[in-house]
Amino acid sequence: MALTANTVKRLASQLGALEGVPVPLDGGLTNHNYRARFGGREVVVRLPGVRTELLGSNRDAEREASSRAAAVGVAPALLASLEDPPCLVFEFVEGETMTPERLREPASTAALAAALRALHGCEPIVATFDSFRLVESYASFQSDRPEAPSSRLCTAPGIIFTSGAGCIASTARDMGAYVRMLAIRGLGPKTRLVSQQSFALFSTAHIKADEFGPTASYGYGIAVDRLDGHTVVRHTGGMVSFASALLVDLDAGVGAFASINAMQGYRPTPVVQFAARLMCARSAKQPLPEIPSFNTPEMIVNARDYEGVYRDAGGRETHIVREGERLYWHRNDERIALESQPEPDRFVVQKMELGHFPLVFGRGKAKGDGKGGVTEVSWGNEWYAGVSYTGPREFKYPATWDSYLGHYRNENPWIGSMRVVQRKGQLWLDGVIPLVAEGDRFMLRDEEHSPEWVRFGEVINGS
Repeated sequence: MALTANTVKRLASQLGALEGVPVPLDGGLTNHNYRARFGGREVVVRLPGVRTELLGSNRDAEREASSRAAAVGVAPALLASLEDPPCLVFEFVEGETMTPERLREPASTAALAAALRALHGCEPIVATFDSFRLVESYASFQSDRPEAPSSRLCTAPGIIFTSGAGCIASTARDMGAYVRMLAIRGLGPKTRLVSQQSFALFSTAHIKADEFGPTASYGYGIAVDRLDGHTVVRHTGGMVSFASALLVDLDAGVGAFASINAMQGYRPTPVVQFAARLMCARSAKQPLPEIPSFNTPEMIVNARDYEGVYRDAGGRETHIVREGERLYWHRNDERIALESQPEPDRFVVQKMELGHFPLVFGRGKAKGDGKGGVTEVSWGNEWYAGVSYTGPREFKYPATWDSYLGHYRNENPWIGSMRVVQRKGQLWLDGVIPLVAEGDRFMLRDEEHSPEWVRFGEVINGS
């Protein structure tokens, strides 16, 4: 969280005017800290990280504990606090970082024991922090809409699973052993687990895998790609309430695995890529790579592609407005923020009543190696054409399809619910997956060769 002008103004009302420019302090895990000077006094401003409450951080308990620790002389004085945004301000104290060597000295150990004794002698705080209880997995609070990093989360329910794939629970140690086996091309701790011939088939590119990126192919059950000139094997996966990524650099013999305990449409592929680059650089005794910049989903680098005026078949207008690297949908006199999804040209609509469908842009024919320009936009059953759209504007479809439209609910935790809409003479699942009629069923054609299909049951009273 940044130290905003509004926060500075509110703190100045308690501490006096800000003098100079606040300086960020390194080292915080769940907080952002700044050294600043208010009213002639050096202070440290502590701001919590985004959604750190999911890690069990109780800011009220933190404020109470800090006050009591200061009262018994084992912490800096708490000078000010804010509730919105949550913020604590402490007296700045010059000091030295404790090292393991100094802590082993008798005087340091005695001072530590005295500080702990003083702190534990305070009145108890009405709060608990149970790290084992925090190891939960999380799912979207609302399962009837696209997943997004900003989505509200809830603790995921338990799942009874009877197939082999779902019943295998791998620990971090298990995944580390698997990564190590891949990094040394099939060797186990004592003997070879995968023959050289089989490993070569496993890690050779056989067919393009566009869902993994423009340079990726599929080997035998794993993606084969290139990273910094090296051959890598990688994959992603997950369950209802977690997502994971694995990457192994076969040329350098290093690999990484990462998992996050929430399913929000994000796979931690950038994390394992950066980890592999760090290990490669360290092994080659080269400078470590820069930490990648963090772009929030609200930051849309190519936002300029989408801005413009779009019209439906009846001439009704809808506007996509760009403000820097952010996009807003102006609809019925409302200004609604958009959040990017992993899929290209697709955005979450940050409004409760409209969030069950993403906003999806379509492009014209590509020129050369680049992408075609944006020509249309859709949301659910609504479709709008841009000024550069040259295709048909009237569409026909069988009248019987109208009885298939609606909201369908399912107890399967991977599906939850889905909506069927009609747009441009075609049925769509959740507004993004085209359904192509083949006999008495509809094939899901979000992927060209997908074998998945749906069939609609009995129609009762027209629906």
